[in-house]
Amino acid sequence: DMSSNKLQSVDNEKLMGYSSLKILNLANNTIERIDPLAFNGLTQLSDLDISKNRISDIDRRTFVYTPQLKTLLLSENRIIDLEKHVFSSVRVLVYLDLSTNYLKVITDETFSHNHELEFISLKNNDIQQISDNAFRAQHKLSQLDLSNNRI
Repeated sequence: DMSSNKLQSVDNEKLMGYSSLKILNLANNTIERIDPLAFNGLTQLSDLDISKNRISDIDRRTFVYTPQLKTLLLSENRIIDLEKHVFSSVRVLVYLDLSTNYLKVITDETFSHNHELEFISLKNNDIQQISDNAFRAQHKLSQLDLSNNRI
């Protein structure tokens, strides 16, 4: 648990050597940047909380090294845009919280590889457009929260 500290970034050296780590809480810091290699070697990570930070951009390579990730909390950040296929390597993702950010558009590619998603929260964003097939791959989706947007 590294929550409620003064972390400003997550660099690729900070988490080296923790290959058996399953739960990582980085919430409530002042993280603005996550190095694309920051989670390299965390192949057993299943729960990641990076909520309540200052993240505005997530590189599409960020989650390549976390194939077992099931829960990802990114709420209360400053994310404006999600790169195509940013979550494509976390194919077992079940729970995704992107609430209270500044997202504007959800495309067909945003969640296209996340067939296991059961919960997605996109509430309290600035979403103005959702592609017709944005959630076509989510056959297990039981909760989708789009409240407080501009759609």
